[in-house]
Amino acid sequence: MTITFKNGTEGVTDSYIKHAFSIAFKTGLDEDTTIEISNAGLSPYTKGWINYQPFVSNDGKRYYRTVGALDGISFSFVMPKGSQYACWFPPYKLQDLKRLCTAQKKKLQYYNGMPYINIGDKTKPCIVFIARQHPGESMSSFFLEGMLSSLFGMDIGSCKYSLLIIPLANIGGVEEDNYRLTPEGVDLNRSWDKNHPYITNIKQLLCTVGKIAAVVDLHGDEISPRNYAFSSKKNKPIFQKLFPDVLFLPQQSWLRRFAKNLIRHHKLISLFEGKTCQSYFASQNIPAITVEFSAYSTDPKILEDLGMKAANNISILQE
Repeated sequence: MTITFKNGTEGVTDSYIKHAFSIAFKTGLDEDTTIEISNAGLSPYTKGWINYQPFVSNDGKRYYRTVGALDGISFSFVMPKGSQYACWFPPYKLQDLKRLCTAQKKKLQYYNGMPYINIGDKTKPCIVFIARQHPGESMSSFFLEGMLSSLFGMDIGSCKYSLLIIPLANIGGVEEDNYRLTPEGVDLNRSWDKNHPYITNIKQLLCTVGKIAAVVDLHGDEISPRNYAFSSKKNKPIFQKLFPDVLFLPQQSWLRRFAKNLIRHHKLISLFEGKTCQSYFASQNIPAITVEFSAYSTDPKILEDLGMKAANNISILQE
């Protein structure tokens, strides 16, 4: 079976092809079936398809890896007999977040339609977690699933900080199955110096908490085999306590990012590229970090375990 990604998706009318897929059959397959995505290699992160193992599922709940291969620009993989669903990475939607909160008997709050969760004493300095600015990077949601499921059952009264979690920042993009953009075709993480409604919502919501102590921006990486983070040296100690298993890298200059995108992704970035979440808060003298979870080497269970570990680290933060 051959599938071709459509051009001009996610509110864009040019040759944009998103780096993700999701397939569902009405019933489980009667035999092993090879799926070919004929133009996968034309997506923005071509190297992310090399030796990638996409996910398949028999019930849409429990996913496991299958073998994939890139040949030219064509990516193919096998859906085993009995499987019904296949995807680049397992999905995580608003309904999954609601399920978690209901199971834990916690109230999910909304600000202009954007879900958020407060934990702890709001008069204390606040650590802010933001996820899914790029809606297809569901790795961050599975990390938060593990973190929240642990925090909901903890007493963090002795912790120096409160928490504000914005788990689905690009809620419209998530619900429309976009990979990187909003329904209007905007990259939120290049729009922090602009007045996009989602960014405005986040900034206004931040005014409802105490002093912001740190901001953690959660993402997913299409190519790297490692989980990694960008943070300035002066911000590193608190973040290393939260993410002891993450590889910390020096913050990239614009020139370095330009070279990386040109060499690795064969694309140009603009000299006038908008502010990212991290650069925006850094300009406000607020410690900020960008964490990238690897699509290659993680799965929902691994990410949930990392989230649980982060919750334990949060509960004992005192500095």
